[in-house]
Amino acid sequence: MALDRIEDLKITSSNLHAVLLLIAECPKLEKLDVTFTGDGREQTLNSFVSLPSNLTELRCRGAIPEWWLASVCKRLPKLSAVEIIDNHTITGEFLIGAPLTSIQLTDCAGIKRTTIRKVLQGCGTSLQWMAFNGGWAF
Repeated sequence: MALDRIEDLKITSSNLHAVLLLIAECPKLEKLDVTFTGDGREQTLNSFVSLPSNLTELRCRGAIPEWWLASVCKRLPKLSAVEIIDNHTITGEFLIGAPLTSIQLTDCAGIKRTTIRKVLQGCGTSLQWMAFNGGWAF
């Protein structure tokens, strides 16, 4: 399979650096679905890895560290949809000010009501879909 033709990628990994290296080889990638099975404390991030500029959708499962999500989201200029599932460690701060049209957070117990308000204010009228399910730190 030629990596330069992949537009939609679903991957399960315990190594987030390897995920970045893989998606860097997929210039046409538009949708990324990552299931993280590792320990966030053991992860590293090479901020010099070039990410595909066409990526518009990011779906993550597992305890992906917030610093990793923040770094990746900042480097994706067309990112418009984020879905985070089963991540009890994030606060959601990285979503504040992001120009998103769709946000779904499921079982993300570390996100506070005040953070959700800031995210909503930052999205303004561009937000078309937002869902919160389970485990909120209200």
